[in-house]
Amino acid sequence: MAGRRFPKFSENCMKFFDGQLREINFQIAISSVKQFAELDLYCHVNRDNRCKTK
Repeated sequence: MAGRRFPKFSENCMKFFDGQLREINFQIAISSVKQFAELDLYCHVNRDNRCKTK
């Protein structure tokens, strides 16, 4: 494997991959915020003391 050359990616290809990774990261962030909001709502509605962090 030593000395094996990999094809060079074009700038457009790298921009495409960058855009895809950014979109995936954005979707993960939105999912995390949504889960936190649902947990917060659950704790508020059910007045669940286990949800308290203090």
